[in-house]
Amino acid sequence: MNTPHPTHTTHTTSGNTFQSYVMPAAIVIAGALIAASILFVGGKPSTKVAVDTNNNANPSVNAPAAGTQKIPDVRSDDHILGNKNAPVKLVVYTDTECPFCKMFHSTVKEVINSYNGKVAAVYRPFPLPFHKKSDKESQSAECVASLNGEAAYWNFIDLVFNTTSGNDSLDPAKLPEFAAQVGVDVNQFNSCVSSGKFAQKIQDSIAEGTKGGVQGTPHSVLIAGNEQFPVNGGALPAADLKLIIDAVVKNL
Repeated sequence: MNTPHPTHTTHTTSGNTFQSYVMPAAIVIAGALIAASILFVGGKPSTKVAVDTNNNANPSVNAPAAGTQKIPDVRSDDHILGNKNAPVKLVVYTDTECPFCKMFHSTVKEVINSYNGKVAAVYRPFPLPFHKKSDKESQSAECVASLNGEAAYWNFIDLVFNTTSGNDSLDPAKLPEFAAQVGVDVNQFNSCVSSGKFAQKIQDSIAEGTKGGVQGTPHSVLIAGNEQFPVNGGALPAADLKLIIDAVVKNL
C-alpha cells in the first residue's frame, strides 16, 4: 500500500479505500465561516440544524442522519484524556493501525490541551476488518488500563501510535515491551491478553459505533450535554477541529 498522503483523511470499513479532499484557500475560508455559523436554540446547540460545506471538503458539524442512532454517552469504562468533568467530550472511534488515526492522535492531544479543561477526548476502539493486528492491540490497551490505570493506557496508546507506520506494520512483540515501559507486569499483561478478557468489549464498541454511523476511522462525535454532533472530515487539522469545537464551547 502506498504511503498515506496528508490530504487523505479517513480509513474506511469497506476495504483499503480512502476518502480524500483538497482544500483551496478560498474554500477553506468559506467552510470555516459556515462551520462557525452553527445555530443555537435556547443557548444550546441543536441537532435539528445541520451545518455542512462543499461536499464534505471542509470540516462540518452535522445532525445525525435519519435512521442513525446516537453513539453511547460517555461511560465509566471509557478512556478519557483530559478533564473527566469537561462539559464537552470529543469521542473518537479509532484504529491503532489506521495511519490517519496516527496523524489525528497528536492533533487531538494538541487541541484538548488548548481548552483549559473545557474539552476532553474519549477514545473508543474501532479496529477495521482489514487491519488484522488492530484488534489485539486494542485488547492490549484495555489490559494495560485494567492493570495499571488510565495514565498507563494513554502512555501505551502513545507508544503504539509513535511506533507503528500503520496498516499492520507494528511488530506484535513490541506490545509486551510497551506494557513494561508503562509500568505493567509483563506476565500479568500476557495473561490478560491471551485470555481474551476484553475481546467482547472491542466487538461491542465496533457494533455501537456502526449503529451510530461510524464507517471509517478516525470518526469523531462532539457530545455536549444531551446533544451529539458528528464531525465530518476524518483526520482534521488542529485549526479546523478547533473551529468546530469553538462553536460549541462558546455557547455553554
